Amino acid sequence: MKKIVTLALAIAGATALPAGAHEIGVLFDQQGGRSQDSSTTSVDMVKPRGKAIRGAYTLLDLAVTEVAITGTWHDKADDDIVSAPPSGYTRGSFSYVALGAQVDWKLLLNVNAGLEMRREKVTLDRSGGGSEDQSFTRPWARLGLGWSLPLPVVSPFVRLEAGYALTHDSLPANASASDFAKAIAPRYQVGVYGGVRF
Repeated sequence: MKKIVTLALAIAGATALPAGAHEIGVLFDQQGGRSQDSSTTSVDMVKPRGKAIRGAYTLLDLAVTEVAITGTWHDKADDDIVSAPPSGYTRGSFSYVALGAQVDWKLLLNVNAGLEMRREKVTLDRSGGGSEDQSFTRPWARLGLGWSLPLPVVSPFVRLEAGYALTHDSLPANASASDFAKAIAPRYQVGVYGGVRF
């Protein structure tokens, strides 16, 4: 809840700035990791579905091109953890907050490219009960293609987005909880993002 309030205050603060355009939208996504194999364990790929809120503030508007800073809060997305032999973890929850920058090219179809640093949190549920949280920071790149309707006051938009983690870890033998969380964490993200610019 604190993260939602913090992001809302940051967006509200950005909208009080004297110049530039603002953007707020909702992302519905599918994330995916990679199947992992070590000398002791194999783990199936996780594929959580989730949603996020993103805000942006335009720093530079060159008519056809815009440069903006962005902030994102992604709610928890859950998926089962399937491993052989059993790893001791049965389910994972994946969430993040991110700060970044994006460039929009307003052409016949809008093209969007962004880089962001994500503070990711993985919650691992133990088979015997209880859970533990692991957090880490990674850079992500994303690319989007979409359409907007320029209106006098607000401009609705929608786009397809794909993101990819620029760093990732593999599962070592005798992995700690931190190693395990980093190895199974999503490596890519695809989704539909829509909102308004004003």
